[in-house]
Amino acid sequence: MNDALLAIKLTLQYTPWWVYLLLAYVIFIGIKASKSRTVSLRKLFILPVIFLALSLEMLVTHFDLNTLSISTWLGSVLLGSLIGAILVVRQPITVDRDKKALHLGGSWSTMILIFIIFIGKYYCGYALNEDPGAVINTHTEIAVLAISGACSGTFL
Repeated sequence: MNDALLAIKLTLQYTPWWVYLLLAYVIFIGIKASKSRTVSLRKLFILPVIFLALSLEMLVTHFDLNTLSISTWLGSVLLGSLIGAILVVRQPITVDRDKKALHLGGSWSTMILIFIIFIGKYYCGYALNEDPGAVINTHTEIAVLAISGACSGTFL
């Protein structure tokens, strides 16, 4: 077995069990989003709040709070929000005021977006776990915060 396959095998073997549950949930949500559906406003805010909280938690617990880290994260959240707004404008959406819900047209873009976020967060977690000293590397800090912020912003 070559080194790359061995590294992949070890990475998957030492991935916490709950990450596989999260992956199954991500696939479930992505498939569900590919079909037209009605979503309550309350339910619509669950994923964005979770992603934002996880992203903010990463910023606060893994990095020094300084101008670079905060501006990188905030700028990425804003960029992600712009991307999310563009995606929303392209979606057919009908408002049901009585039920306080939105009828959303189906799209595979949610599945793609969730997978990008999942892979980005997985990689960031892996990189920081593999080399805890990487948080003091400016390039790593910018990359991790940019991925985390942009992903969270897109869901906002």
